[in-house]
Amino acid sequence: MFALRDLVLAIGADSRPDALALHVAAVRYLYEPGALYTESAQALARTGTLPVPGHSFLYPPVAAWLGIPFAWLPDGVAVLAWTVADAAALVAALLILYRLVRPAGLARPVFWLVAAYFPPLFAEVDAGQVGGVLLLLTVGASWALVRRPILAGTLLGLAAAVKYYPAAWLLGVWRWRPWAAAAVAGALALVAGFVRLGPQSVTYYIGSVLLPSLHSSYADCAIVSVHTFSARLFADETFYVPSSPGIRAVNAGLHLPWLAQPATYFIDAAVVLAVLWATRRSRAHPLYAPLLALSLGALLPGEVNPYQMLPLLPVTVLTISLAIEKRRVELLALAALGLLLFVRQPCYSPFPNLWTVGALLLFATAVAAANLFAEAAENGGGRGTRSVEQRR
Repeated sequence: MFALRDLVLAIGADSRPDALALHVAAVRYLYEPGALYTESAQALARTGTLPVPGHSFLYPPVAAWLGIPFAWLPDGVAVLAWTVADAAALVAALLILYRLVRPAGLARPVFWLVAAYFPPLFAEVDAGQVGGVLLLLTVGASWALVRRPILAGTLLGLAAAVKYYPAAWLLGVWRWRPWAAAAVAGALALVAGFVRLGPQSVTYYIGSVLLPSLHSSYADCAIVSVHTFSARLFADETFYVPSSPGIRAVNAGLHLPWLAQPATYFIDAAVVLAVLWATRRSRAHPLYAPLLALSLGALLPGEVNPYQMLPLLPVTVLTISLAIEKRRVELLALAALGLLLFVRQPCYSPFPNLWTVGALLLFATAVAAANLFAEAAENGGGRGTRSVEQRR
């Protein structure tokens, strides 16, 4: 039922500005490369806020490659074609992940129930974003990690060249070959992408697009990052929600502005340290540790739209599957609470950053399960938990 809902709502979407932006970027990359970042840089310089989707491009030029196969199509057809392609990549990623997790018994239907319910997955398809392709590359890297570590690093490097957050996956990998392969593949892809834009393109992108976007204002209620959570909760920062007519400004926090920035830094540091601790505690489990590290892509950026919570899905279904197998009711209850906080879209929730709280709960559930993966690796069993030595 959840999957059918997602399909109907995705087909019926009236516009996909993110997919349109990718299409426009691909056309410009082919025929007018010097104008790839013009509108984005101008909007950031003029307003200090993120440009309007559909008329801007903030990713590295490698991301524009994804739209090149559809660049010759009319705008509307290209947007639909890309959305279908990204959705297909998303389904393929879930099928590979299902084979890696190997859920048994009740965990089998629960795996697909969680995937179909997970609202960021629907948001990904609804927006026509690039997350499906990135999830396919990162899950593919997880599949290849033990079998072909150089291939794993190459896939990861390509994903990170499209959008930076997949690089967090490497924090859960304590082997040098995937790191080296990722660095080489990512660097070559970025160089190849920027070459077409001209000799000054790297400095222009960093100085006029990348750095200004990191310091822009996030007044949109759909932005559910840790940064906006702290700013809205402690500094009473204004955000805007849909209203009739137009939009209205909302303040729903405390008047403790001095606490907002330290709270952000504290949470960011805590989740990174938690990944390192859980990786060590699980003995660098070859599936759990990289997927837990990948989930940082949903927690660390200053701008996190609903679809950017997608990196939490792999480690969530992995943790829930093992918790069902081990009958760890407390982990299942914590995961259920985290998922429940996603039930309403951010802009229609009492507080948009309930999604942030839900994400932190899912992350905490995965971290708390580290010892289960260590035990599974020691026993040489468990779903998707065979030891590195056995797989070799």
